[in-house]
Amino acid sequence: MKKIPARFVLATAATFVLVLSCYGLARAYLYYEAARAERMLKELAAVKIGDSEAQVLPMLERYGSCRGVLEPYTKVDKTDYECLVEIGPSGIYYVVNRANTSMFYRMTRAVLDSLNPRLRRAIGLRRWNVYGRVGFKDDKAKVVFGAVMVEGRHEWFEGDWSLVETIPEFEIDSFVTSPDVSWPHNANHYLVGWGSLIAMEIKNGGGFGASSWITPSASDEEKRSAHGFQWNCLTSRSGCRTVCASRTCSQTLTSLFHIMHFARLFPGPRSRLP
Repeated sequence: MKKIPARFVLATAATFVLVLSCYGLARAYLYYEAARAERMLKELAAVKIGDSEAQVLPMLERYGSCRGVLEPYTKVDKTDYECLVEIGPSGIYYVVNRANTSMFYRMTRAVLDSLNPRLRRAIGLRRWNVYGRVGFKDDKAKVVFGAVMVEGRHEWFEGDWSLVETIPEFEIDSFVTSPDVSWPHNANHYLVGWGSLIAMEIKNGGGFGASSWITPSASDEEKRSAHGFQWNCLTSRSGCRTVCASRTCSQTLTSLFHIMHFARLFPGPRSRLP
């Protein structure tokens, strides 16, 4: 029986060590970026309507440069200008296009694109994007928005919240009036709704999102509910199975989600993101 050449054994061992090292570094980096994303949205949650640009921009810019978006929200919420920061080394090009994404993120995303999706998910390299956005009017914060998108076990999940002076009538109509579904809401300070991630259907298998709107008069509990997210979904090897596994959901919201998810009673409204 022939002996295996020592060089072959050494080369195999070196390759194995290299692959493990690269995997360990990738996991560590994703944990680091997930922690940054969590801090950003926690700081963003403390921003108030009327805060000055000088107060808000330095905080956002600690986490990245303001990025151009595919469809500026300024047209919708009638702000003068906006700053949107994206954290998503493993993400997809969804709100921010490739041209406005940093070179390093383009590289890390290209590496993940080259991996077999089943293998990538099995080893815990899940794709995700986190967005923080503030719209300004007369140099004051008028709209504050935070969003998390993450690849779950079987489909994508998204959670977002918006702090606004007044909840828009078209959102109330979209999530409450038209579908005739009694989502938890109080038009003066709190609204939450479920929806499909319609634009995700073609390339990424679709998914569901939970959107919350709060006003300055929202209670502390309503604010916590809107801002809540299970951050381990970004780094979990097994992946979260439902929107309510990725968000902090009350028993009522969980029941409503299951009704929509399994019966598909919600063809009209969709999540805040496209």
